Amino acid sequence: MTRTNSCVTLRQGNMLDGYHQVYLVEQANPNIKGHEFGVREVFFRCGNWCYSGEVTFDFLNREGTCKSRDITLPDIPRVIPTLQSQQDDLTLLCSAVSMPPENTFQEPLEIMNSAQKFIVSELTSDKMSKKTQKITRIQPLARRRKKLLL
Repeated sequence: MTRTNSCVTLRQGNMLDGYHQVYLVEQANPNIKGHEFGVREVFFRCGNWCYSGEVTFDFLNREGTCKSRDITLPDIPRVIPTLQSQQDDLTLLCSAVSMPPENTFQEPLEIMNSAQKFIVSELTSDKMSKKTQKITRIQPLARRRKKLLL
């Protein structure tokens, strides 16, 4: 990110640039031992280092069965603390710039990188810049109107 006058310019980098924390969790696979009990293979990037290993999501077990369910959006408040509490058990995989191409998490990281580049290009586009400038012109008027109404 570069600051010029009062504007901030986002650099169109990639997921390898800068500090990131990324967690990726594999989907449930009934053919993998342990998945039926909420065990998942995970990838964790913290800064310049990547870790991987298994994490157990106890809350994924369906009560009274040996079948696990997928992680869904309402699970996120439980997923993050579970990942954080078990991240010390993960093993060092590689530095962020030397991810093995055969690693199963390589493709999802590439997809995230493409999505990040798209979002940055949209946010820094001329179209978005014009909309932002328009909003900043309208906002002061709205504040003045609000003060007059009080």
